[in-house]
Amino acid sequence: MVAKSTKLLFAVFPVFCFVIACTPFLLGPSEPNSSLVIGRVVVSNKFPGSLSGLLPLGTLERGLDIEVESRDGKQSFKATTEEQGYFFIPNIPPNTYHILHVTIEGGRSSGAKERYSMTLRRPTFTPAPGRINYVGTLFVDLSDRGITKTQEVRETESARAYFLQRYSASPWTAREFLSEVNHDRTFYGPWKCARSGRTLTCAKMCRTKHPKHSIIR
Repeated sequence: MVAKSTKLLFAVFPVFCFVIACTPFLLGPSEPNSSLVIGRVVVSNKFPGSLSGLLPLGTLERGLDIEVESRDGKQSFKATTEEQGYFFIPNIPPNTYHILHVTIEGGRSSGAKERYSMTLRRPTFTPAPGRINYVGTLFVDLSDRGITKTQEVRETESARAYFLQRYSASPWTAREFLSEVNHDRTFYGPWKCARSGRTLTCAKMCRTKHPKHSIIR
């Protein structure tokens, strides 16, 4: 009887380990006012790379490296996108942030790799304490010359559905899901300068050049 029980235990144990390894993990709240940031990035890439041409082409969602930085430059956090381009940053401290870099990577089976990082600085957001903060979806078009164009979209219900399905057992699900995060539009545009008439991305840049002239949206 003992020998049979031992064999059964070893037969079940690998299956148990496999289930645990496949279960998605998201670090839970560290305190009542902890915030969770949810975002999505999708890259439409036509740029093969500047070195070896190893970057993947087409629509890229999973495996993008995201760097979120506070606007004062004192804090930064990194994440990697999951299916559909979603990324999660739990327990982010109070501050105003933006997505600073999105990095894509490609390579060959021989081990050669190439990385390309895009500096975006958008969207800008201020997470609400103790909440789940959906900061929006960012579509990035990367041309064959390495030039980026971005578009911000709100997909609240899709983001909520993805989160609840993937992390249904997470303690974060008990928190309020916010779709209208405080986006700082006093800094990022698009804006139009009342003096030059030019459309600019960053209002601060225009105020530096024309400090006595207002910026109108």
